[in-house]
Amino acid sequence: MKWYSNIAIGTNMQELKLLLNEVEYEAAMAEVVKFFELEPKAGSSDADRFQSLLKLIDAYESKNYPI
Repeated sequence: MKWYSNIAIGTNMQELKLLLNEVEYEAAMAEVVKFFELEPKAGSSDADRFQSLLKLIDAYESKNYPI
């Protein structure tokens, strides 16, 4: 599996795709909020998904909202 600068993951880590627009970014952000409210157990698939979402959101923000 290759990682690119703008990647988003689909539901249950079954699907990988680029975060191409604000709608996809907002959907990823909405999902991440749930993990902040109830942090997943370390080493679980939810924890892996949470970490992946954070990295993907960071990549999107770095490209589209540079500081």
